[in-house]
Amino acid sequence: MFAAPALVAELTKVKDSYNVNVITQALGTAALEDREHHQQLVARTLAQRARLESALPAMGFTWPESAANFLLCTPPPAARAEEITSR
Repeated sequence: MFAAPALVAELTKVKDSYNVNVITQALGTAALEDREHHQQLVARTLAQRARLESALPAMGFTWPESAANFLLCTPPPAARAEEITSR
């Protein structure tokens, strides 16, 4: 975690007992250092979100504007899961 020391101290009191092992730490460090890969992931995420945003209105979904990597959608009125998943 990257946070203010006082926040880390408080969260440590309630953290789960599972710690990250050295291999996972090394992988995390490598991921943080690979800026090109990160930029590619961001670009793919934005492209997929745009693709989803263009498809959802035809199914009757609405959502507020989002700058996140997800959309908080409201399904169409009286939508049934079977109808939505079959589209």
